[in-house]
Amino acid sequence: MERALQGNVTCLKQENAQTLSWLGHPETRFTFDHIACEMISQEKLFKVAGLPMVENCMSGYNSCMFAYGQTGSGKTYTMMGNIHEIDGNLNDDCGMTPRIFEYLFTRISMEEECQRDEKLRYSCKCSFLEIYNEQITDLLEPSSTNLQRRYGERCIC
Repeated sequence: MERALQGNVTCLKQENAQTLSWLGHPETRFTFDHIACEMISQEKLFKVAGLPMVENCMSGYNSCMFAYGQTGSGKTYTMMGNIHEIDGNLNDDCGMTPRIFEYLFTRISMEEECQRDEKLRYSCKCSFLEIYNEQITDLLEPSSTNLQRRYGERCIC
């Protein structure tokens, strides 16, 4: 029915690597740091978004990766992908999360080795949260549903 009514028409047009136009009325432009099309590889997306995030973490900054979108739009695939190792290496279809952790722990090992005399210590903390129908669930502890939003240094918005 949508095809018959031409409901499958593209509503967004990517103008360049930072700008999208909504083709509705009125036409509206949106600008982002980077826009990844649906054909981008998991590896390329990691290099554009994940790698700089890890480097910021290594410089002492907090980081957050936020996947937002309609059900079925690919958030889980982007974040997790197909996690399989081939000869001890992640496969091409693994997502952002395994790539980020692999790179982060490799960087930590390198830093500890290079600065062995300084006895560096690293502390890594992470959360995996799902916000769905205004309910927050800790995906590492799924029995804890409907968590409270807190505002301040650590913010879930």
